[in-house]
Amino acid sequence: MPTLLNQYTLGRTLGSGVSCKVKLAKDAAGTRYAIKILHNDESFQELIDNEVSTLAELHHRNIVRLIEVNEGQQINPKKGSKTVKFIVLELVGGGELFDFVALGGRLSEDQARYYFLQLLDGLNFMHKQGYTHRDLKPENLILDKEFTLKITDMGFAAPIRGRDGSGLLNTQLGTASYMAPEIHLGKPYEGSKVDLFASAIILFVILTQRPPFSSANPQDPHYRLIAAGRSEIFWQAHAEAEDGNDIYTPEFKDLFEKLMTLNPSNRPTIEAILVHPWM
Repeated sequence: MPTLLNQYTLGRTLGSGVSCKVKLAKDAAGTRYAIKILHNDESFQELIDNEVSTLAELHHRNIVRLIEVNEGQQINPKKGSKTVKFIVLELVGGGELFDFVALGGRLSEDQARYYFLQLLDGLNFMHKQGYTHRDLKPENLILDKEFTLKITDMGFAAPIRGRDGSGLLNTQLGTASYMAPEIHLGKPYEGSKVDLFASAIILFVILTQRPPFSSANPQDPHYRLIAAGRSEIFWQAHAEAEDGNDIYTPEFKDLFEKLMTLNPSNRPTIEAILVHPWM
């Protein structure tokens, strides 16, 4: 006998985390979904509320779609029933972009550009709707069966205008190796600028199968090379990692350097990125 949750039949576990367990599910019509069954822990409520409120406003082909948020009886024939809160999302079953690169190797420039453009499309929509993601990384980019990229995991999302309407955010969060330098320095930051900084790190990773540096903390010796305008040494170091081969085109180097600028106001906008020669 299957486990039931309202109108859904639950299947195998797709993943689990500190705040929820994710199950495969299908409705009576046979349509499949991913259901997040939330743990009964108030300490994660803010993350959950963030994800729900953000996804409810974002309907775009490159952002995971929210189907419903509800509460119901999870009925297990062996374990009995219990009341749970759950979030129903579209099923995106192609895997994480991280896994494609980690297991399958680096992408070509054409492939990387294809996914980078989809990431920018999703981000552009998100920013125009008034939200910033703040935790972009390859693990939070998943592909559907048609290899369409979807942005997911909105737990750290925030209003792009800031909590006080100033246009600046203050909370230091995210994944260290994808954080912009202003976050490492503990400064107020613009959500759109840190999202684009993380996107550039993602682009580098999928092109090379390794990060450009440990972190963008200005004390990091490799990031400091770019921040101080000594990028030729930075690229030479990466060429040595490729057995002396410089695998990067001048156009890519130029775009990456511009996005890595220490001063966020000097970084290109999405509009400027889209008309850059590398694109």
